[in-house]
Amino acid sequence: MPRDTDGSFDQSFGELFDDAARERLEADVAHYRAQVRPVAFDAGFADRVMARLAAAARVAPPSLADGLQGVFLRVIPFAAAAALILGAMNLRNTSASQQPLLDRLLGLPTATVASADALDGDLSQWGQ
Repeated sequence: MPRDTDGSFDQSFGELFDDAARERLEADVAHYRAQVRPVAFDAGFADRVMARLAAAARVAPPSLADGLQGVFLRVIPFAAAAALILGAMNLRNTSASQQPLLDRLLGLPTATVASADALDGDLSQWGQ
């Protein structure tokens, strides 16, 4: 609706509506403006905002431990599932090997005298 700089309606508004319709419309607009909350902020708004910003600045940022804990909680179900799957595969692939259950589950090689002797020889040469 066209308005003059003083906020009143200009002459072209009167051309669109008759006087009774214009008065009803102006009354409706006045009633609506009374019902609508003003656009301005309440007193003390800036102080409340600054107080919240200051309180937020005092809060410590999340630590590395908090971040690692969050990542751990997301990753652990997948890691546990992978460990179970790998253990089941080791048991299935070594069922006829006569190894103890834990060795088969972890995929450990069979401990023999020859493997222990080879390890001992490797360790004796390690420091030289």
